Amino acid sequence: SSEERLVFMTTNYVDRLDAALIRPGRVDVVQLIDNASDFQVMELFRRFFPDTSDVLAGEFLKCLREVHPVMSMAALQGHLLTHKSSPEKSIESLREELLTYKTSKQHSESRSKSIPTVSSSQRVVRMTGKRVLTADQVDRMYFNPQPGWDKDIQQCK
Repeated sequence: SSEERLVFMTTNYVDRLDAALIRPGRVDVVQLIDNASDFQVMELFRRFFPDTSDVLAGEFLKCLREVHPVMSMAALQGHLLTHKSSPEKSIESLREELLTYKTSKQHSESRSKSIPTVSSSQRVVRMTGKRVLTADQVDRMYFNPQPGWDKDIQQCK
């Protein structure tokens, strides 16, 4: 810009942004910051533990993908910071998490026959004396306001 400024805008919902907000001249570069690729996982692991072998980095990647097929770079960095004292502890914690997940999944599958399932859009987020709001309703009210959103908020108070 002529003012020699850079402005960064972030969103999880590009499709919800008004076209006038992201027209050429206002937004010159669009960059997707996606979840960590296998390459990024291995490189970040190597940066945290520079003296480890490629075999250990590969083992970390394999364990990570079993537990978290999709993981953001921030979450990956958080995991590695938590276990920064030892690459082996980092891998072991993933193995424990996987074991816990498999055990809880088997337990929940045995119980799920008697428990009705509720989709995320039906999940109750907020209850008031007047009204029950689902996650989708809250998203529409606060993150992508629709006509009449202010009346909905007033009804919830």
